[in-house]
Amino acid sequence: MYKSQLQEFAQKSGWTVPQYDSIKQGLPHLPRFQASVEVNGVKYESEDGFPNLKAAEHSAAKKALDSLTGGANGASTDASGSSMTGLCKNVLQEYAQRNGFSLPIYQIEITGPSHNSVFAATVEIGGVLYKGGTAKSKKEAEVKAARTAILAIKELAEAAPSDDYVPPQSGKKRVRAAKNKIEKESPRRKPRV
Repeated sequence: MYKSQLQEFAQKSGWTVPQYDSIKQGLPHLPRFQASVEVNGVKYESEDGFPNLKAAEHSAAKKALDSLTGGANGASTDASGSSMTGLCKNVLQEYAQRNGFSLPIYQIEITGPSHNSVFAATVEIGGVLYKGGTAKSKKEAEVKAARTAILAIKELAEAAPSDDYVPPQSGKKRVRAAKNKIEKESPRRKPRV
């Protein structure tokens, strides 16, 4: 997630693509990784001890993004001052892929005269519809809908108790989560001999 956000930030700022370096430490059967990323001539390093290279690179990208945007990921501005909330669509798509959902589906509603149209978008993810605010372009309306979905999903995750919360899931994941919950709650029985 952070790597793609950092790459988009660099492209919008007119910089070269971020370059990653990594260090593998530890035993062969239990490696630990540390990564660094160079953006616009500045190097940002991850913490030590990540179990895989991907996690280390994401940590370095997060540090770089936090530093470059003042810690306001998702709704930050680039060097020219333009809004970077377009990242919301990327974040929502990554969330869908990570949780086994089909890709988000956007529906646009157009109102008003053709010379002064107003757009409103609705996005469906995991069988749930999220409606964004009105905008002057289709793209902006889709971004608002994606942002609404992300904030709602985040709010649900924070509000629910961590033990019982199961994010919306599809198919096999939903069945597996339900079985795990039932097994957790049911008393253990001794096997018959």
